[in-house]
Amino acid sequence: MSPLAVASPARPAIEPRGVVIAVRGSVVDARFPRHLPALRQQLHAGRDRSVVIEVSDHLAADTVRGIALTPTQGLARGDPVQDCSGSLTVPVGPELLGRMINVFGQTIDEGPALADGE
Repeated sequence: MSPLAVASPARPAIEPRGVVIAVRGSVVDARFPRHLPALRQQLHAGRDRSVVIEVSDHLAADTVRGIALTPTQGLARGDPVQDCSGSLTVPVGPELLGRMINVFGQTIDEGPALADGE
């Protein structure tokens, strides 16, 4: 291999994927056979990954309980769940003063979009 060759990034040894095992309103239980997400981790569930969940509890060595932050309509047992390997983040700083944002850090006051960064 040439010293200038760039190695491709290695795939993670553990796939951060699970499956929905129960949905009760905005409470979602998911099983992760190989990788248990940490508390407060962000998960995306559903066939289109449109349901955002925050891990709130570890029920067993392979099972988490989370609170859905978006509607769970259409989410069912057996649907895939992806660990996003991070928690929810929102912008901070003086440009946020007097602004309204949602739980995902998106502006909801019809003002200009916030710049990325801290």
